[in-house]
Amino acid sequence: MEHKNNVLISVVMMDTVGEVNAPAVLECLRQQTYAPVEILADEALREFLGDASDIKWLPHVDNGSEFIKAAVGAAKGIFIQIIDIPVFPGRDLLTNLHAIMMENQTGGFPVFVTVPLVHTPSADADGSAEQAAQMPAHAAVFTEDYVHNKMVSAVNQLDCLWANKLFYTEALKKKSIYFTGGLQKDLYRIYNASFYIKEPKLSLRTVLDNGLIKDYVNSRWIRLRADSLGKKGLAAARTLREDFAKTTFRKSLHQWRLRKTREAYRFYTRKIAYPRQYRKFSRAPIDPRKVVFVEIRFAKLSNSMSLLRDRFAASDNYDVHEWMLRQDNSRHRTEYKTAMDFIKDAATARYIVCAEGTDVLGCLDVREGTYVLQTWHGCGAVKKCGFSTADMQFGRNLKTQLRYPLFNNFDMVTVASPEHIWVLEDAMHLQGQGLVKPIGVSRTDVFFDPQFLADARERVYAAVPAARDKKLILYSPTFRGEMSTAVSPEDFDYRAMADGLSDEYIVLVKHHPLVKIRPEIPEDLKGTFAFDVTDTVSIEDLICTCDICITDYSSIFFEFSLFERPVLFYAADRVQYAAERGMYYDYDNFVPGEIFDDTAGMVEYIKDIDNRFDRDRIRKFKELYMSSCDGHATDRILAAMGAEL
Repeated sequence: MEHKNNVLISVVMMDTVGEVNAPAVLECLRQQTYAPVEILADEALREFLGDASDIKWLPHVDNGSEFIKAAVGAAKGIFIQIIDIPVFPGRDLLTNLHAIMMENQTGGFPVFVTVPLVHTPSADADGSAEQAAQMPAHAAVFTEDYVHNKMVSAVNQLDCLWANKLFYTEALKKKSIYFTGGLQKDLYRIYNASFYIKEPKLSLRTVLDNGLIKDYVNSRWIRLRADSLGKKGLAAARTLREDFAKTTFRKSLHQWRLRKTREAYRFYTRKIAYPRQYRKFSRAPIDPRKVVFVEIRFAKLSNSMSLLRDRFAASDNYDVHEWMLRQDNSRHRTEYKTAMDFIKDAATARYIVCAEGTDVLGCLDVREGTYVLQTWHGCGAVKKCGFSTADMQFGRNLKTQLRYPLFNNFDMVTVASPEHIWVLEDAMHLQGQGLVKPIGVSRTDVFFDPQFLADARERVYAAVPAARDKKLILYSPTFRGEMSTAVSPEDFDYRAMADGLSDEYIVLVKHHPLVKIRPEIPEDLKGTFAFDVTDTVSIEDLICTCDICITDYSSIFFEFSLFERPVLFYAADRVQYAAERGMYYDYDNFVPGEIFDDTAGMVEYIKDIDNRFDRDRIRKFKELYMSSCDGHATDRILAAMGAEL
């Protein structure tokens, strides 16, 4: 079987391996006979492992669940092993586990293969076949007094370690919703909802002695089983249950305190501190010249507001202020201070302009005389958001959204056509209020400016000189998962694209701005056929310049339709995505282009695109869903606001 990016297994080393044992574990991995492998490690281990060229460093995250979720998103291997304690995989272990995975697939790969863990005081990486043969089937982490012959997982149903499992990466990504609690709770949920294989003939060696193993186990949350055990097994289970009862209570108490602290912080800021700050400074008269632009998450003003900002800034009648709240991207103390300063400034503003929902603005009782404009950040929506996700796995529940509203105080919300009114009314809970206006989206005006189009092409060429001599394919997927831990899909096959299209095309990749750890392009294709331009080229420049767009559930295809160029939809996970996130439309019948489940199909389509592309289909889509975008949306918005420029 050919493996993605020619990587067989990804091995992730967490910082919990420890500074003492990390070098030994790394050396063991390097000496394995399986090949190839990629090693990913927590940035916190860098000072103990050095700047090794064969290690891909992952940003340190205090929350272990979030770290593993990010690591799974960054892994390139078909299979992944997560090492969270000092272990030495036995020689050929991963190769054998891989073989088991391949031999035992039933309608697809199992989620994982699991093996016993054997303590070797001598830290012998090779271990002993004789020693491994003496282990009872699936004895997991329990050695000596914790192992009971003729029993399978005698004391516990669940292995409490990640290190003795080899996961099928794609399956683990699909189970990313389980990464919400402590590591062992995550593993328990995956364990109980998975097709997996127990392999008693192999074993994983650890340098932890039995006492440390017991301490480690006793500090983790494990579901215990004592049924069908002998007297010795019952005694061991009873002892462990008493230890776990104490540990679980302490851990539960700690988690309860953290949850209550976060709830108290949100209640205090949104219900007391922020409204009080606004009332205090709104006693001063409104400054008729002040226009406040507020960016919710990012470090610079989004393109949805930039044209409006430029028009206000160019006028002598207005004084423009910009605020970057950096919600979910800064520490609470910094976030709190920034929000308080923003509220102080906004309290006397004539206009407030935003492009997303935020409970910082939503919690305020905005005074009469201040006009709040919501430009939104896309020209349309396929995936659900806001109140529309109240009953979905994604997003906040209805009670929280009502208590801490994100979409409050708006005087106008702008959309690209009348067809979008119901969508944003549903998302923002604005039904019947008449606030959503189909007067166009300001950011689209640049697409009707010949000078901007010419300059955009030159900016793309400056960033990617190879683009001058090739046709351009834009690949721009939306993110997966929650916004705070967003990842991009990993299954785009750059090699298949290059093999079929490199003579005529190159691919420009633009990931969603929320994605922090991005899938890597194969080294031999990076800078020759495929280019990650996420940080170097704006999405507007790419939309203007590229010949073909490949996306999934991103709203970018609404803007791209203005140019009546081909859009391809790579959406193999659309059933799962719709179940987790929800969609406003019947995706298969809504999007204005062909839908593909694999890269090979897209390659064949692009090779014959002149014959297969239906321009009338995308033209009709544009006329229906982008009808108010004609190059004059900004003028209409300013007029509706009553701005005197």
